[in-house]
Amino acid sequence: MVDRINGGPLQGVWVERDVRVLGVATTNGGTSFLTELEDSPTGNNVNGKLEQAIEAIETRGTVLGLTVVDLENFNVIVGYAQAFDDAAVVTEVEALIDAIADLSASTITVESGFGAVALGTPA
Repeated sequence: MVDRINGGPLQGVWVERDVRVLGVATTNGGTSFLTELEDSPTGNNVNGKLEQAIEAIETRGTVLGLTVVDLENFNVIVGYAQAFDDAAVVTEVEALIDAIADLSASTITVESGFGAVALGTPA
């Protein structure tokens, strides 16, 4: 189903309401997000830093998609995420991510659309 405005298609994602694309940057002092992602099929990173960071984001929305950009950065598409329009909520979630062992200096950038995020190549 395509949403329409004044008879024409409306740009957006139609799986959930209030979708936001978040760019998450951290200083990662241990195993990189890429390594954790590569090890995921083996089960070696259950409750790893990437998973914990995603769970921190899920306190304020539903994660619909994930791409790991590099060693310390990842992007997520979050549904029901209008809370991320509030700077205090962004700061709160950044603090939750910083509380994870070996992660610090987290910053979350709320993007206005898909084009603003430099997506990584899937493994």
